[in-house]
Amino acid sequence: MTSNDPKKKAGMARPAGGRFHRNELAILGAPSSLIQKLSRELASSLRNHMTLGYADLDHREETNQGPFSMTCLDKGGHHELNFTQDDLTYEYRRLFQDVDGVIINGNHFRAAAQIVIAHQKTEELLDGKLDQLTQVKAVLLDDGITEISPLLAEHIGTLHDLPILRISDTEAITQVVLQYMRHIPPIKGLVFAGGQSIRMGRDKGAINYHGKPQREHMADILSEFTENTYLSVRESA
Repeated sequence: MTSNDPKKKAGMARPAGGRFHRNELAILGAPSSLIQKLSRELASSLRNHMTLGYADLDHREETNQGPFSMTCLDKGGHHELNFTQDDLTYEYRRLFQDVDGVIINGNHFRAAAQIVIAHQKTEELLDGKLDQLTQVKAVLLDDGITEISPLLAEHIGTLHDLPILRISDTEAITQVVLQYMRHIPPIKGLVFAGGQSIRMGRDKGAINYHGKPQREHMADILSEFTENTYLSVRESA
């Protein structure tokens, strides 16, 4: 049964995520050419585990679509879709719905989570963008970089909890992305044992089963598959 009560609908949880996808990860702090190279390497490493999309800003001259509002070009296995629309805020998620996650060039777009590259131009490239570091998953040290700048460390704030990797360690970076993209929300279990047991004549949940009350035995089984398990019982139980 569905409800038309707006008060009930207002309390419903909305799917988490960002502008492009529920699983989106921005790479920022380095020139776009380096971000694009790393993104391709990660997509290649992860191709047997998941499908990834990529979002970036193209500074090249705009494609001339003529009088068409939409064009589709088949480039032999790769398709290019161009269309004119002022605001794509609600379209990105739909367009990327068939992939498992999206890697984003963080120099141009925000994302729900981030990987930061410590590069000689990091402070310059992150000028005015430090507020985007909301959920950093890893810091990558570029070639020639041996430490993280104090400015970057101050805005990340949790360096001791983060993997700090060389940018050449593609395998380790791949694992960071895979762990984030495959994050599964914790599952909690609940055993209902609050009935009055009128036909039984006594509390069914308290019946000895494998050496303990039946409700506790059920909770033990459920606990093998959940993060937390709870018992729902009467106050007198």
